[in-house]
Amino acid sequence: MTDKDDNAEEVKPPDTYERPEQSADPVSNAGGSSSGDTADSTGDKPQLDDNTKEQITDPSENKQAQARSRALHDALTSMFGTQIGYANIFMQDGHVGSAVAGNQYSGDITSESCMASGPVPATVLEEITHTFVAPSGYEDVLRVLQDRSVVLLRAASGTGRTTTALHILQEECGSGVHKLDPDTTLRALRVESLVRNTGYLLESVDLVEGGRLSTFRLDRLAGQLQDHGCKLVVLIETAGARTSELSNFLVDGGTVPDISEVVRRHFAHGTRRGAGTALLQRSDVQELIAEMAATRMPIRDIAAFAREIAAVERGRIGLSTILSRYSAAAHSNFVTWFDQQQDTDQRALAISLAVFNGMPLHTVSAAARLLADRIRAVETPSKRDRTRRVFDVPLSRRIDHAQAELVDSAEDTPHGPVATKIARYRDNRFPRKVLEHVCKEHAEAHHLVRDWLRELARYDDVGVRARVGVAVGLLSRSEFEHMRQLVLLPWATCGGWRERDAAVGAMHASSLHPELAPLITRMLKRWLSREADSLTQEQLLWRRVTAAEAIGSIGATMPDWAIARLRRAALGAPVELATAISRSMTELLTRPECLGRVLSALVDWSDERRQSRRQTGLLSALRVCWTTTVDAGGSEAWPAVVWIANENAEYASPIVSLLARLLDAPDFMPWGYRCLGRWVWLAERDPEFRTPLGKVLVQIAAATGEQTSIRQHLVGLGTARRRPTAAVSELIDMLDRKEGDSEPAA
Repeated sequence: MTDKDDNAEEVKPPDTYERPEQSADPVSNAGGSSSGDTADSTGDKPQLDDNTKEQITDPSENKQAQARSRALHDALTSMFGTQIGYANIFMQDGHVGSAVAGNQYSGDITSESCMASGPVPATVLEEITHTFVAPSGYEDVLRVLQDRSVVLLRAASGTGRTTTALHILQEECGSGVHKLDPDTTLRALRVESLVRNTGYLLESVDLVEGGRLSTFRLDRLAGQLQDHGCKLVVLIETAGARTSELSNFLVDGGTVPDISEVVRRHFAHGTRRGAGTALLQRSDVQELIAEMAATRMPIRDIAAFAREIAAVERGRIGLSTILSRYSAAAHSNFVTWFDQQQDTDQRALAISLAVFNGMPLHTVSAAARLLADRIRAVETPSKRDRTRRVFDVPLSRRIDHAQAELVDSAEDTPHGPVATKIARYRDNRFPRKVLEHVCKEHAEAHHLVRDWLRELARYDDVGVRARVGVAVGLLSRSEFEHMRQLVLLPWATCGGWRERDAAVGAMHASSLHPELAPLITRMLKRWLSREADSLTQEQLLWRRVTAAEAIGSIGATMPDWAIARLRRAALGAPVELATAISRSMTELLTRPECLGRVLSALVDWSDERRQSRRQTGLLSALRVCWTTTVDAGGSEAWPAVVWIANENAEYASPIVSLLARLLDAPDFMPWGYRCLGRWVWLAERDPEFRTPLGKVLVQIAAATGEQTSIRQHLVGLGTARRRPTAAVSELIDMLDRKEGDSEPAA
């Protein structure tokens, strides 16, 4: 496997799991404190030293951050077929997107609940309006919701319960529908904080709280919701031991909706209602629909099937491919295919392909060899009896037997892209099916795969780490506590940045599952706390750092919760933790649904009287200014904050406040002005950038009264040996004109 992060040579992990050297960790290199530092009585820490701020300006560190985001995006897409919706605000030097040519995934969210907390997008509600088919118990749910304003909807996953809840809330509430954070508890829900006349969905109530619910609590909650004009639907697997007490609020979801009608409506919506239904009337399609109903296929998968049939109507895919994917025989054929893989090397290749689907062939084959060696060590304990033929079955034949293919692509290296072959399954559902099959049906192999994944997290290749993490996140859905103890916690506390990347990917993948999302948020809340849980102080620090970075990764689905947790952690944060928080706040800012919240939070933090939180806010602001860009259509990418301040008046004020504080704070002033100098050089190369930058500088000067300082800095740039003469002249002219406009008439 090759290294995509730096020029280091390939690292083969040792047989034992030891904590790596801290010098390899960009977080621990931040400086300013040691892992043994503790907060004083005020909760503050010593000032962040210059090395911490210097690290932000290091191009290699920024490239690694970009590579991590892109790798996790690709890993999630490969495993779940889900495109994560990044905004047009990028990490430095590039777009956060797929690096593999010829990506075969459509981007339909067919199996995961990726809907963010907060307002449910109008596009989602509109699609539900056009495609919803009511189940048999719909009227009962409606009656209880109208009478009591809160209903516990008991239904199994895959029955369309989320769609039912969103549809009924949309019909009943005129001000829209919101999804609550997954860690919300009914006992602690503050109704006064809800938006009036709005519907709310809580996707999961865990078994512990379900057992504690009582009619008294729900009656009080119902009264508060009615006074506020709100309605609440709670999805629940079981109401615990006191089900009879909750009968006034509890409604069974009833039977699944009519499958044929679900297919028809999703097909019509997928073709924008412009096509006939002749394709749906084919006998082979009708037989498959009947088969889906008989086998109780999840409604989300049936909807995905209908969308793919619509793609057939539009000529984007062949009907035979769709029919073979969704038939009941397909699962039986899959199991037979896996169990009939020829030998240890072939099965190891199939599993390696599942984890590293769409990665370079040399990566897939190297990982497969490591797994095959682990399997042989169990099947043939004596090393003398283990053999591997040098000229065995050709790799191309093994790839074909695995129902995979080789595709020409390009691989990033420290010296630029090179041509390569990537290996991927022909059916994009195979990666997940292979791992779930091994987990469910082959216990001994499952243990070997888990240990193999844990070992691979130590590779330098950022793509390998992301794929390993996502695979662990998938497997944790069936054994979360086991994975938490044996894999996630060791990764989080060992202090290695490679393992930390894998842990973040695993928690992100797990958090996409509605039933696991509350567990992940509660776990991260505890990991971020100072509760030692029998850990050493050093292990506790790295656990907190891992939690902070994970919150930045998954926080876009619950931004208010994420920012609140990071704000609390910033108080008295050691340098390593403050650095991780700044990374997470920057990552959250790149998501459109979080932009305003992050800017508002950083304005508050940077004005705090507590030094630790104030400096963490300023460090985050510096990272945002230095590392985030937008493609504004010019010759080069522009700083995101300058572009946003010019394009959206709502965000101009907080951005100007943050920039002003960076240029005014003694500990950050040199880096603030260095960032300004960088922007001036960009304006020299791209004349279109001068006016937007000048407008921001004028606003900063007006807000701080520091026009003289800004002007002197620009003059200094203009008199340097290599100087941006044209940009400096134009920017100074804009400052002087504004100053003249503000002077009183004689």
